[in-house]
Amino acid sequence: MRRQTIVLAGLALAAGIAAAVGVRRLALRWEPQPGESMVTVVTMAADVARGNRIQEADLTVTRWPKSRVPADAVLDRQNTIGRVALTPLISGQPVFQSFLAPEGAVVGLASLIPPGMRAFTIRTPTIASGVAGFVLPGNQVDVLLTVGASSFQSPGTMTINLLQSVPILAVDQSMDANQDTPSLITQMKSVTLLVTPEQAAKLSLAQNGGTLELALRNPTDQLPATNTPITVADLRLRGELPDTGPTDREKEKQELLASLQQKLDQKMDQKVRELQKSLDSTNRLLKEATATKTARGVVKPELRIRTLRGIHGGLVLVRTGDSMASGDSRGPKK
Repeated sequence: MRRQTIVLAGLALAAGIAAAVGVRRLALRWEPQPGESMVTVVTMAADVARGNRIQEADLTVTRWPKSRVPADAVLDRQNTIGRVALTPLISGQPVFQSFLAPEGAVVGLASLIPPGMRAFTIRTPTIASGVAGFVLPGNQVDVLLTVGASSFQSPGTMTINLLQSVPILAVDQSMDANQDTPSLITQMKSVTLLVTPEQAAKLSLAQNGGTLELALRNPTDQLPATNTPITVADLRLRGELPDTGPTDREKEKQELLASLQQKLDQKMDQKVRELQKSLDSTNRLLKEATATKTARGVVKPELRIRTLRGIHGGLVLVRTGDSMASGDSRGPKK
């Protein structure tokens, strides 16, 4: 027998022993302790859809250790008969008070509406147009409102997130849609939502002035979505590409632009230094000339002429009076 086969067999044996120990420990947790009393817990004997009334034949009882009974579990079978289910109840599960409507609640949708809330039905083109028929009672959706002129290209056409994280009470006339019959779901054209009175007023106005559609949410996602209106200008009539970061070609362009910018900055700095040096030299010559004239006591009007010889520029001082006549560039004769 190969070494690899022996190792695999050993691992399988260890996994089997660990599983057996785990199951045994789990079973011991539910076994009553010596001398511990037992209580009767109401358990479902058949499935009951939400909104329906629980019949006596739908219930049974199970003996549980008193220390293992959940706090919300129903212990009185007679008190459960005739109550309306707020959620779908499955055969074999314990019955909890939070699963049942208050005593005296009527059968149907009204029993599912908490105090202070409202059930409001909206019309949609078809449920399939928004989420392909996957909207079911109990889901949470965002309600999108599209308003504007009849033309798609109208600048006034826009879509906004009107309501967010709204629970669905019913789809068409079904409070417990069967997921095994999607062909029927796609034919449904109305959805009943659980909303506040103010939200119900918004929906009433919105469906008379625009088109309502649904966006399905993950039940664990409660983060608010953006509420900024989207217009035709935001579409730009072209789709969005996934953000995968800059491509290699884009990186090369960015590096080339950065290199050219750096060289341009260096040349500009060099030119600025050269111009500053030339300006400093010119200022120094002017100061020397002024100082010489002051020392000789000669203050003659001067003409400054900028000259250009070849490619070099310069400044020539032209003195008037005796120095001009004599051609002496050093000034008048003593």
